[in-house]
Amino acid sequence: MTKRGIIKFVLAAAILVVALLAISAATVYYKQKEITQWAIEEVNKNFEGRLQIADSQLSLFHDFPYLDVDLKGVVFYATKDTVQKPLYEIDDLYIGFRWLDILQSKFDVKSIDIKGGHLDIVQFSNGDINLLLAKNIKSDTTSSASSAFQYI
Repeated sequence: MTKRGIIKFVLAAAILVVALLAISAATVYYKQKEITQWAIEEVNKNFEGRLQIADSQLSLFHDFPYLDVDLKGVVFYATKDTVQKPLYEIDDLYIGFRWLDILQSKFDVKSIDIKGGHLDIVQFSNGDINLLLAKNIKSDTTSSASSAFQYI
């Protein structure tokens, strides 16, 4: 292969990679509100509490090589009643996905990054924890802490 042929091959490969990245970013950009709304509805079906998101936007380079959806104004209430004080509020919740997974319509979360907010966890006298009760997670002293917080 000649020097010119190698340059053409490398250029074509680079253009293909950029095109794939642009297609996946466009897919997420145009479907992010729909995907976010669907995810919130699915999550709220399984929780005793209620999760709300103020807005979402695409963040291409926050956690590169992952493509992030930035959920703004995340609020979680202990019950479906949203008048009471929330258990937690998050200013920005970045959820990262692999570019290739998005092209295949797989939305497996690969990274989570939280910026700002607060969390109010209370353990009751009977040992129950308010956050676990609201998320419909059974307290089990033999399970790891990470499994208890998998749905935050």
